[in-house]
Amino acid sequence: RKDRITALGWSNEAKFGDRWKATADLSYSKDVRDEAYSEVYGAPWDKAGNKILYTPFRWNIPVDGSAQTVTPLQAGVLADASNFRLGPVTGFDWVPGQKRWAGAVRTPHIEDEIKGLRLSAERNLDGMFSSVVFGANHTTRDKEVQKNESRILMPGPIDNLVRDVPTGALRTPHDMSWAGIPQLIRIDVPTLYTSGGLTLEPGRFTAKVDNDSSVSEKVTTLFGMLNFDTRLGGLPVRGNVGAQFVRTSQNSEGWEYRGNDDTPDLSLLIKRSGGAKYDDVLPSMNIVADISRDTIARFGLGMTTARPNIVDMRAGTSTPQLILDDGPDQGKWTQAYAGNPELKPWRASTIDLSVEKYVGKRSYVAAAVFRKNLLSYITYGVSARDNSDLPLPAGMPAGLVPQQFGPVFQPLNGSGGYIEGLELAASLEGDMLHPVLKGFGLVASVSKLNSSIQDQRVNPDTGQVIAGSSMPLNGMSGISNNLTVYYEQHGFSARVSQRYRSAFTATTRDIYLNSTTRQQAADKVVDLQLGYNFDDQGPLKGLSVLFGL
Repeated sequence: RKDRITALGWSNEAKFGDRWKATADLSYSKDVRDEAYSEVYGAPWDKAGNKILYTPFRWNIPVDGSAQTVTPLQAGVLADASNFRLGPVTGFDWVPGQKRWAGAVRTPHIEDEIKGLRLSAERNLDGMFSSVVFGANHTTRDKEVQKNESRILMPGPIDNLVRDVPTGALRTPHDMSWAGIPQLIRIDVPTLYTSGGLTLEPGRFTAKVDNDSSVSEKVTTLFGMLNFDTRLGGLPVRGNVGAQFVRTSQNSEGWEYRGNDDTPDLSLLIKRSGGAKYDDVLPSMNIVADISRDTIARFGLGMTTARPNIVDMRAGTSTPQLILDDGPDQGKWTQAYAGNPELKPWRASTIDLSVEKYVGKRSYVAAAVFRKNLLSYITYGVSARDNSDLPLPAGMPAGLVPQQFGPVFQPLNGSGGYIEGLELAASLEGDMLHPVLKGFGLVASVSKLNSSIQDQRVNPDTGQVIAGSSMPLNGMSGISNNLTVYYEQHGFSARVSQRYRSAFTATTRDIYLNSTTRQQAADKVVDLQLGYNFDDQGPLKGLSVLFGL
């Protein structure tokens, strides 16, 4: 994988008299990513019987829950090139498809570009309101994804497709002892087809449907805000009140292929497009009250939005098949898979309250609660699709009337529900307990989240939604915490930190660039940081060194 990242920014501030200040910000960033994956199918081979060589393995499952291992009892069986053959996946895995299909080469190319312009002005005021801020912000984002997948095909007669591994494609066996396999054959896949031993068939059109797309979005925001600093009921109160007007325009292009990869037909590859335009008005208010010299209360109220995952807005869709077999499903359509170029953002009304108690110079304890009432959220589910424009297959039974609508699995907007949470945090200096602990400290926080929204579970093997199933909202951990113990004194600094989050679900992209949702186990990360700042005297003045692990 190679990323070429460009990021540019320019900011300028101008003052006009004693009361006016104007700011302009320009930003540009672009990431161009190229990846390469290649695979080939093969197995140990019984030459005498002209078939796959099956051998016993020892499967070790440690009772302490540590990593499992699978070790072949026949030494070197997975590393001996003289007893190893290449062949089509249809022969090794018994899957349908192209009889000569022996592997694949994927060279994904992804471009992501963001441009931004922000103009704002601030004027100082007298009285209850200390200043007014207003301005505009405009951003554009363009993302293009190309999977670029080709198949590796076996040459020769269709009844004898198994081949020796060419000597020129062999490399030093790979050490996989961590999995229980002392050595595994290593094959340079590109050499197989560049040398002519195997052939390459470019242009898998079905792969374009799921992975080749371009999405563009333009977001223009007008905003205004009044800052205030006054007293209310004898308490010092400060904060702001304001609103944003957001106009969004999004569009996407993708593909639909109504043929199959075994007999590619470019005329059956159809470009799809779609998009949406919508407006949002987002008021907000934030208040900070100094209850006493060392106690602060914060209150927030407002409307917020969060943009969809840009890949979810792709316009591509797979083509469902009409079920012709006898039975209750005859005349129905199989499930299609698609993006959703009309996908709207998350929208929520939010309220949050926190109280902070300060002790000494750097110590405090705090508690915060919040709730988001969701007006719109994003989930993955099945909806109805009008299939009346799809071509009907040849050989339909007489009198069969296809159903007009069929299921499609795609990102969808839902409404209603809530997310709420509680967070406790503290930062404590050691010398509060005893002078000998000067320089030592502790920073800790713990949060608990709860949501009424449930996503549908998807079978990872078939990609089908499991009827009546549910799982927690994508990406949400019920409990998370952070703990840092530090020492800072005489130029030395040391920190040990732990971050923890409970189990959660996450949708990611696999090596095939397909979206896949998996249950992620609880995650704990511990890191160490050591540093030293040289004093203000001598030739090393201002130098600091840092080590992290």
